[in-house]
Amino acid sequence: LFVACLNLILVKAQTDSSAKSTMAILKIDTKDIKSKEYSLLYPEEAGTMLRIEMEKLNIYEILDRYDANYIIQKKKLVTDNCFGKLCLTEIGKELEVDKMLSGTIENINGVIYYSLRLIDVKSSTIEKTHIHEFLDIPNQLQNMTAIMIREMFSLPNDEELTKSLSARNILENTINTPYA
Repeated sequence: LFVACLNLILVKAQTDSSAKSTMAILKIDTKDIKSKEYSLLYPEEAGTMLRIEMEKLNIYEILDRYDANYIIQKKKLVTDNCFGKLCLTEIGKELEVDKMLSGTIENINGVIYYSLRLIDVKSSTIEKTHIHEFLDIPNQLQNMTAIMIREMFSLPNDEELTKSLSARNILENTINTPYA
């Protein structure tokens, strides 16, 4: 009986893992975004933050960045400035994944505009798009990324955290005014 139950659990685990769609996340376009008080956030770093937050949700099987880099180098693919649907679809086909996730984080006049696009590689279509405006609080980019991902996939967020990183002219707190 114990062996039968163990086999059933193993089969279920294999079925669950094989049923997940695959996804690759390379870089996120960044424009005038500071990761700390003075240093710029690079697209690779933004991609890493996004990859970490997606892995936490366990919705997709995320292609490891080292495996992605290995395939990209082996096939001599060019991924610099690959942020649009056409380029991401081509790279996604070469990486043999179902989905590509990318986007842009841009600072315009002290407001961080964060947008994400989920691309279905097989159909070459944008499956989901999500955009959110945040306050310019560089040390909260990881939290902003978590909020974006959870909103994109209709998962609950910490409302107070979301409000403190998004709402203008609310009472100051230690998150949206860290140096006060």
